[in-house]
Amino acid sequence: MSPYKSFNIAGLGASVAVIPNPRLRMKFAAQRAGIVRAVDVLALCAANAAWRGGQAWLSQQLDYLRGNRDRLAERLQEMPGLTLAGPEATYLAWIDASGLDVDNPHAFFEQAGGGLSAGADFGDDRFVRLSFGCPRTVLDTALDRMAHACRHLRRV
Repeated sequence: MSPYKSFNIAGLGASVAVIPNPRLRMKFAAQRAGIVRAVDVLALCAANAAWRGGQAWLSQQLDYLRGNRDRLAERLQEMPGLTLAGPEATYLAWIDASGLDVDNPHAFFEQAGGGLSAGADFGDDRFVRLSFGCPRTVLDTALDRMAHACRHLRRV
């Protein structure tokens, strides 16, 4: 477990493993030796503060992300050829672009000014991935660019 993504402290290295079985815990410790660094005092303090006192902030963040997710879903319904595969416990949207008449959806949206991740990097080049873990204005700009590109494609 870690507070990395929830509390945006990934660079601190504050993950923990709870392993009740002593033999399995020893195997785990042996395997991580030299690969996974020990938790330092800064990481420990940050994780402790996040887990003990960050619930109100986390709740607000989750509400904001739900709003972004809902806005993304609504806007994609207005873009023929795109389908949202429902995000599960993440702020990364998996968008099926197989309904567009383009060979490379990532390159198509990149050319339109969209900074999406290529689906090929995750196993399916018909998809693109969009992070909606961002300010709403940034999300709106990305969606506007995607919508413009899709409208232009339909006119050509």
